[in-house]
Amino acid sequence: MNHETLEQHLAAKRWKEADELTGSTILARVDRQGYWLRKNDLLLLPAADMIIIDRLWRNYSRDRFGFSIQAQIWKAEQEEYKRTEIARILEKYGERYLRDYGWGTCKSWTWGNKFAKVMGWQFQEYEGRWSSDNKYEFQRNEKIPYDLNAPLGNLPSTYALGGGNSSHEYEPRDTESTMGFYGGDRWYYEWSRDSFVGYELLEKFYPLFEQWQEGVP
Repeated sequence: MNHETLEQHLAAKRWKEADELTGSTILARVDRQGYWLRKNDLLLLPAADMIIIDRLWRNYSRDRFGFSIQAQIWKAEQEEYKRTEIARILEKYGERYLRDYGWGTCKSWTWGNKFAKVMGWQFQEYEGRWSSDNKYEFQRNEKIPYDLNAPLGNLPSTYALGGGNSSHEYEPRDTESTMGFYGGDRWYYEWSRDSFVGYELLEKFYPLFEQWQEGVP
């Protein structure tokens, strides 16, 4: 990868242009221009180049932006969330509930929403036909400026590397009851099998980036 143009944008504090170029450059590296990273594409990303991109962001933002900054926040905030959630479950439901069901019953929604607020992003839930099909996506908060006044770790928009094709489907009201209950009509989202949206992407990307930093293939 040639990082000269990215460095020029960062040096000139053209943060939005640098953000857009970062995304398009990474997608192009795995032949996904105009699309999104799939789960298997992460392993095809060149670790050395990803680290260079991170260092450029950190250098010109005075350690406010970059993949490694985001990964540090993700890890620290998740550890704090886990401690708080375990304490809440123990107080409300007791040790047996924690042992039987774990601490992450609502993790994707509650933790993702919390992380978005810390980063100055927005968080969107797409309800699937079944709860296991729900998708959670991060989006840019248009009220947050593209400058150093943005929250720590706000850039680059790593979540935007993910995506997928989706359709909004309608399920009509049940005409026959199941165990005496009738289901109401509703709308839900169906996603393509290669979708890799927001929360799913970051959950895989940040630990992988830390491995790259440590020199682990």
